[in-house]
Amino acid sequence: MADDGEGWDRARAGTAGDRLAGLYVALRHDLFTIACHLTSDRAAAEDVVHDLFAALAARPRELPPFATLADARRYLATACAHRARDRERRRRPELASDDRLAARVAPDDPLRSAATADEAGRVRVALGQLPAEQRAVVTLHLHGGLTFRAIATTLAIPPDTAMSRYRYALAKLSRLLAGTRIEE
Repeated sequence: MADDGEGWDRARAGTAGDRLAGLYVALRHDLFTIACHLTSDRAAAEDVVHDLFAALAARPRELPPFATLADARRYLATACAHRARDRERRRRPELASDDRLAARVAPDDPLRSAATADEAGRVRVALGQLPAEQRAVVTLHLHGGLTFRAIATTLAIPPDTAMSRYRYALAKLSRLLAGTRIEE
């Protein structure tokens, strides 16, 4: 996860606009990664992050104060997930099909810095093969830093369901990355 100290310093002090700009600098890569995993393509992910910050800029005084960068990340990850989910609901079903999910994250995605290019690509493809419900839980937990209770609230599911989806997703990812074919 990106942690830009300069952006966080700016987000803690100054005007509401300075706070928002600092949060953007500190968290834009994390939010883009979350949006990439929850939408059908890179352009849609960029739109989600843009729309999120545009909405916050329209009402900067409503942005709550954050004690830590982790608190800000959880809040904005939740907001980003809601926007991405709303966007995907409005799209035509054929544009959000599973066939496009594996190819939706561009090669210069922030995940690339987490591992070698080949391994990061394998992980992205495997993540794209998960059912959307499982992919959302994994993304919000790993990239958004949300607890399973917060994920449950965000996705309107019981906490046990969020934990089960995470557990099933990790098992599927493990099998996919090991090269074992997964039967549905």
